[in-house]
Amino acid sequence: MRVVGIDPGVQKTGIGIIDAEPGLMKPVFFETFHTNAKLSRYEKLSSIFEHVSQVIDEFRPEALALENIFFGQNFKVAIRLGEARSAAILAATLKKITICEYLPTRVKEAICGNGRAAKQQVQRMVMGLLNIVELPEEDAADALAIAMCHVQSDQSLLRSRMRSK
Repeated sequence: MRVVGIDPGVQKTGIGIIDAEPGLMKPVFFETFHTNAKLSRYEKLSSIFEHVSQVIDEFRPEALALENIFFGQNFKVAIRLGEARSAAILAATLKKITICEYLPTRVKEAICGNGRAAKQQVQRMVMGLLNIVELPEEDAADALAIAMCHVQSDQSLLRSRMRSK
């Protein structure tokens, strides 16, 4: 199974792709995509949509995973995050790719064993679990963690279905 994880943001979006087989996950591609600061907000969203579409076309994932929206202290930031998420979701929807969402605490728990883990802890765990030589940028590491969380959830669901048959 190939999964793309997305950590969306209007200024920068983390993208991480992993291939997974039972008991094995390996990184295929990861990056932090930066939008051009000179673009309008709408042009940045278009840029995110276009870039995610290109990545999907190139790597052909079966699923796109991203974090559910959570409302922190700043409502305006949550709105912008929702806009960036929508650009990625639209790209996946138009390519007929399954979309799955996970709570940020669920992603951190799956990767670090602690739903309140710091970003740096997620980076280090992703690096170790996927045998990545250099520390990935925070957004790319978060995207890989989201993809890994999806694989773990998907495999758990598959095992439970097989047990109930």
